[in-house]
Amino acid sequence: MRLLNVYRAPHGYLLAPKPEGVPCPHYTWLGYVSTDSFDERVQRQLARDLEFEAFAVLTASQFYGVRHHDPSPRH
Repeated sequence: MRLLNVYRAPHGYLLAPKPEGVPCPHYTWLGYVSTDSFDERVQRQLARDLEFEAFAVLTASQFYGVRHHDPSPRH
């Protein structure tokens, strides 16, 4: 389990282990989130992104765990 700071940004959510890793003061700090709360695919993405960068960016659907469902699937 790893706790990350969560910030709301215009293009999604920024997750950073350290507050000083977020480059812009215009983001809104929302609190903390555990990496365990995400599915395995997103956990791997976070680990990969944070290995080389100060923060990771998730879309709203990744952050909330929403899977895209096409209401009119093509066959």
